[in-house]
Amino acid sequence: MPEVPDHLKDEKIEPVALEDIGTDQQKIREIVLLMVALTKVQDVLKAKVDEAKAQMQELKNQLLEEMDTLKLQNFRMADIGLVYVHVSPKIGLLKADKPEVYAWLKANGHGSIVKEEVNPRTFQAFCKSLKEEGLELPPKVTEFIVREPRIRSGKG
Repeated sequence: MPEVPDHLKDEKIEPVALEDIGTDQQKIREIVLLMVALTKVQDVLKAKVDEAKAQMQELKNQLLEEMDTLKLQNFRMADIGLVYVHVSPKIGLLKADKPEVYAWLKANGHGSIVKEEVNPRTFQAFCKSLKEEGLELPPKVTEFIVREPRIRSGKG
């Protein structure tokens, strides 16, 4: 981002009509109009992406339900590839419990992973290693399982 010139930093800048600038107004107008148009395109695409994500989550839930009903962990489709249920344990921490958990981490020699915030992936890996070593998770930390159907294409 360009820096604001010193002579403008403390000055209140009043808007100027494009016609009063006295330069190549057409080029500036075209740039602004293109920016406005692209902003609208971005808004439309973001809405479509959000809608597609919601539809994808609904389809994943439906597929998982069907696979559970049929007691399937995976199956292969000749034209698609392997469809399977990916199971991954996750760690949850309520915002209100963070100070207590951070204090526990520091008190138990793990303060090096505590910054202003603990990186979620670092914390996830740390908790995973505690579980693998047979140690307890910090207080207020909950463990849960996320199950999600995935497709591994045989093509590509």
